[in-house]
Amino acid sequence: MAQLEYSIDAVNVLSKFYRADALVYVEGDDDIPFWSAVFAGVESGRVTVESAGGSEEVEKLVLRIEREGAKLVVARDADYTLYSGTRSGSNRVVYSYGHSIENSLYTRAVIKRIAHLLHRKSAPKDEDVSAWIDSLVQALRPVVVNDLASELDNLGVVALSDNCESFMVNRSSPLTSAAKIEARLARIERQISQESRDRAEQSLSRHGGYHELLLRGHVFASAVLRFVREHAGRNVSYETLYTTAMTMFEQELKAGHPHAGHYARVAKHAVDSLMAA
Repeated sequence: MAQLEYSIDAVNVLSKFYRADALVYVEGDDDIPFWSAVFAGVESGRVTVESAGGSEEVEKLVLRIEREGAKLVVARDADYTLYSGTRSGSNRVVYSYGHSIENSLYTRAVIKRIAHLLHRKSAPKDEDVSAWIDSLVQALRPVVVNDLASELDNLGVVALSDNCESFMVNRSSPLTSAAKIEARLARIERQISQESRDRAEQSLSRHGGYHELLLRGHVFASAVLRFVREHAGRNVSYETLYTTAMTMFEQELKAGHPHAGHYARVAKHAVDSLMAA
């Protein structure tokens, strides 16, 4: 990302290059539609959303905002920043409501609606969607605790993969396998001490406990894709799942999305802070 090498004066006029009042940087191209929808609701200025080119570049920009007062906004996945105490104190650094943007894209209502659309004739029952999510979340709890422990103590242990496959009954099932989860735990818990897990549990307790919004985005999205495929009875691409969910997210931000208040508040604060700088 070339602008990271610019002087602070050059960085501060980048928005003029984009003919915008506010320039928002996100981690990657897939994040642009999501954060564009969030900032579209801000009425105090024209906002352009651009990719920073990865999480490392985003971290550099956060530092430039904090240390140099860079006139930019960064919108990023929250990851485990709440639990590690590493969130930025700047209003111009905006975080997703859950661990990742996927936790806001794939709400229970959206999963039901997408499954209905792709099946054409019938929707899954509300209680079936909820039961499936609750089962997934509870089954992965010990893995998430180890994942958080690794993050808090900088252990570098990969507890969760980029998708859910290694935890599921087979390559297509939306159901978790207790045997596979136990096998994964047996491997990772040789590298993560009980003391580290205890610290992770304590951090969870301080911040409201364990819940579904803690699941890594790619793991959750890949599980949702399996659930939707099984209900639809046919193959469904990730692109179809993402674009449909993204369309619904844009619509529901205006009325009905459970996280709408969070995104409206942080986006407005970010742009107001930038305009006042």
